[in-house]
Amino acid sequence: MVSPAGKEAFFMLLLLFALWIIFNGRLTWEIALIGIVMTAAVYLFSCRYLHYSLRAEKVFFKRLPRLIAYCALLLWEIVKANGHLLSILLHPKREVKPCLVEFHGKARTQWGRAALADSITLTPGTITVSMEDNRYIVHCLDQKFSSLEDSVFEQRILAIEEVGRRG
Repeated sequence: MVSPAGKEAFFMLLLLFALWIIFNGRLTWEIALIGIVMTAAVYLFSCRYLHYSLRAEKVFFKRLPRLIAYCALLLWEIVKANGHLLSILLHPKREVKPCLVEFHGKARTQWGRAALADSITLTPGTITVSMEDNRYIVHCLDQKFSSLEDSVFEQRILAIEEVGRRG
């Protein structure tokens, strides 16, 4: 009986070999022999140094729809923030009240914490000044931007992380 790890290895080696043949455009015994050696080397390198596993691949594809939705949300929030900044610029008599906001996030992974900090910085009018563990300090150009606790960014990031935890 072949173990699941053996099936995974065979499937990936077969896929890499097929790609090798497709990219070469023809099949000779020399190309096939070099292809077998190269696909084995690429697979072993990926497993050892890049920590490749089929489980990680499955988690990525389960997360993909939520990642795409997160990117769409980020773009929408950037557009909204640009609109607010435009209104500040077009109404120069309007009083702008910059502020520093400190809040504690709930992201569980380093990726989640970095994604939240980067999303805040990418949104016009806010910049992440400091991030340590789950403690963020954000400079906001106006107090309207200061509602960062339980933000939609953080809710979406937590949903993406949850997919990885469930497997």
